[in-house]
Amino acid sequence: VDINGDKVVNALDYTAIGNGNPLHVGGFSNNIGYKRFSLNVFLQWSYGNDIYNYLARVNSNPNNINLSRNLLIGAMQYARPNTKDGQVMLDNPETTVPRISYGPNGNYTNITNKWVEDGSFIRLKNISISYNFPQDIFSGKTLVKDARVSVGIQNVATITGYKGFDPEVGAYVGRDASASNQAIGLDYGRYPLTPIYTFSVGINF
Repeated sequence: VDINGDKVVNALDYTAIGNGNPLHVGGFSNNIGYKRFSLNVFLQWSYGNDIYNYLARVNSNPNNINLSRNLLIGAMQYARPNTKDGQVMLDNPETTVPRISYGPNGNYTNITNKWVEDGSFIRLKNISISYNFPQDIFSGKTLVKDARVSVGIQNVATITGYKGFDPEVGAYVGRDASASNQAIGLDYGRYPLTPIYTFSVGINF
């Protein structure tokens, strides 16, 4: 976009196109008890932060080198120039993917808002259910005074509009990362959070 109005789009038109800092973060936890059962649920959320989907950018770049790689399927819709009646036209003018090239036209060397996405999310972080055995079944019969069993799941489900693997991308931890260049909101391919299933038994002697 011609930000400064000089009718030329160049380095003088750089502007902020996203903010990796959320407007609000929060969480909610509750514990519901019924007879000898107890249910604990923990929700967390983040609102108003942007994510630069660098992983999607790299895997959508159909240059003459990357075409041999495992790209996103959308990369195959790259613009296809063709000569018709002495004029260069596109065979697929409806595409939003630049033509195969590197460098001269800056299709993939410039940072654009094409890869900036809303990183807001709400996540069911933890859920667990427990059962306390009645103490009278152990009274005077065993060394056990009471017992409790629990099952739980972490990272159960996430609701988000972000198209990457996980909206909770953290800080940049790739090559040359240091304390001075911890870019926030940059999805460089960090492995997403995975569900964790737990089962525990608590015994009081």
